[in-house]
This record gives sequence, C-alpha cells and structure tokens, in this order.
Amino acid sequence: MPRPKTELNAAIEWLRETPQQEVLQEAEALLIRSRAGQQANAIAASAREALVAADYQQALQRVDEARRAYAAIGDVRQEQVLEVYAARAQRGLRANQQLDEASQLAGSFRIPQARAAADQAANEFAQLGDNQRMNEALALRGSLDNIQRIAGLALVTLG
Repeated sequence: MPRPKTELNAAIEWLRETPQQEVLQEAEALLIRSRAGQQANAIAASAREALVAADYQQALQRVDEARRAYAAIGDVRQEQVLEVYAARAQRGLRANQQLDEASQLAGSFRIPQARAAADQAANEFAQLGDNQRMNEALALRGSLDNIQRIAGLALVTLG
C-alpha cells in the first residue's frame, strides 16, 4: 500500500503538468501541513523520550515546542497527551528540587527535615518510575538514618 505522502507528491507532480492551479495549490498546502504535522509528532515523541530518560527540563521544553507546532497547524488532538507529559515533567522537576533541598538540609544538620524531604522525593521518583533518582533519595535517607543513629549513640554515651 503506497504511503499517502508519496501519493500526494505524485499527484502534485501530475498537477503541475495540468492547468488545475487551484487544485495544485490545495495539494501543496496539504503537503506542507502534512510535513508540519510529522514534525510536531516528532517533537512530541522527543518529549516522551526525555521523560523516559528522566530529563524533566528537556521534556518540558519539548512539550512547549510540540504545543506550538500543533497550534501552528490548528491541531488540538494531542493536547491531552501533551498535558500529561507536562504534568509528569513538572512532578519530576519538583522531586529534583525536593532531593536538592534534602541535601542542603542534611548539610546544615537539619536531619528530620532532610529525611522528610528525601522521603518525599523518593516517593515521587518511585511514582514516576525514575528508579535511579529514587535510589539516590533512598541512599541519602539511609545516610541520614546513620547520622541520626550515631548522634543518638553519642548523646547516650556522653549524656
């Protein structure tokens, strides 16, 4: 079965040889729209790939690009999918911020707050399926638990 784009190209070539300029213009406009749609689809696919790779900032940028590309051709059919991608990317960015906050809190020995932030980040990463960052958050929490145990032993021993 021939591809529609190939058939359209063939039709355009044939129309160029005929006096049917109006039909030729419509066919050329359709081909341009088809190419723009394919480009929008490719951008949306790259947003999904960025999500799978846990590159949340890149995913959000690609979602914005895809929205503009679809809007340029008046296609709103992918908006719900793009909204899901954007929401997941924003959740990932927030989880990254929570993990950064946990590290900063740990550095200032605010162990209970750091542990809570690490737990929140680990939970969010788990829900997103981001195992690498979930494990980073869990490792930080484990380190915080060790610090808390050592501090407790020191208090018992010295106190």
